[in-house]
Amino acid sequence: MSRQTEKIPIPGRLDEVIDESLDILKKEKRKQRVRMFAGIAAGMIICAGCFGAAEGIFLPGADKPERTAQRILPEDSEADVKLAKEDPAGGKRPRRENFLYMQESGGITVTAANVYYNGYTLYMTVTVRSEEPFADSFGAETTGDMCRIGMESEGAADQSIEFALPDYIEGSFLDDRTFLGTVRAPLAGDESSAGGKAADDFYYDWSIRSFCGEDGGDETKYVGDWDFHVAVPADMRDTEVTEINGADASGEGIACVVKTAEDISARLILPEGTSENAYVTVMCDASGAPLNRSGDYFRTENRDISTVYVFLCGREDYEKIAEEYQAADRKNGVQEWIQSLREYALYSEKVHFESEYLSVVQAAWGGR
Repeated sequence: MSRQTEKIPIPGRLDEVIDESLDILKKEKRKQRVRMFAGIAAGMIICAGCFGAAEGIFLPGADKPERTAQRILPEDSEADVKLAKEDPAGGKRPRRENFLYMQESGGITVTAANVYYNGYTLYMTVTVRSEEPFADSFGAETTGDMCRIGMESEGAADQSIEFALPDYIEGSFLDDRTFLGTVRAPLAGDESSAGGKAADDFYYDWSIRSFCGEDGGDETKYVGDWDFHVAVPADMRDTEVTEINGADASGEGIACVVKTAEDISARLILPEGTSENAYVTVMCDASGAPLNRSGDYFRTENRDISTVYVFLCGREDYEKIAEEYQAADRKNGVQEWIQSLREYALYSEKVHFESEYLSVVQAAWGGR
């Protein structure tokens, strides 16, 4: 990897991406402290432990197999397009594009659509629209910029499958009354391990009790009752899974990397009794620049992911090197950043995917 990064020019937004990543981690840490102080149940926390070491782990010094992504292609199906506030009436359960669910409370209408489950995460596209303009402190002044709004919600599936409860929507304000974003609910507990969990189509009962600004301030809180009963199709068409099953001598490593059309995430291998909250996963694109973080997911828009570098770091170590990097007089941004990650990472790997975009290096050399 060092030979590939030595000649990489410095992307202009490297500092901005690292700032964003560190800021998100600090906000998540503050949220965890507030939740612990308030006595909120541990099941409300998205990050859940991934216990036990997977069978077939590759330890340092062992030969590593070629990392190839596997794509699962289900058969196509057709269903009628419907608009529903309640459960779709009978018939075959839908593919993800075919239903909208709307609930209104207190002058705010919430719409859920494009719902699906890929064996690892439940995805929903959610629109929050107010009859009156949102307060500036809610974030509406950031129209067009990627941001989050927080929420208090609870949910449960009608099968023996458990998801972490989503506590934010990531997206952007279309105008001062409309927010459009994505909700991700990963598998919870032991089910978040390498193999994911297969499931038939199922139903998910989801109740939202409030929305708040990105920083969680009560002064921007909107309270209501938005209750959904949504059909969730199992859909792996856009999901690629790269099996890794590698760990260091302490049993800390990466089980697999999961890529969808919008993001990439990693499933971890951790010693028994260890919480994922003590670790940070970092991913960089083919040029070595860090991918933008969305919780435990990394956005892939307009980035070259033909090679993705994946690092597993201790949370304290990552925050330390990120702060040191920001404070230093840097001349070789990407090279210094990658070198710091290599030095502090507990485990690292690189994986390959098809990519529509050229890296900084490839573009400079005419696509070669």
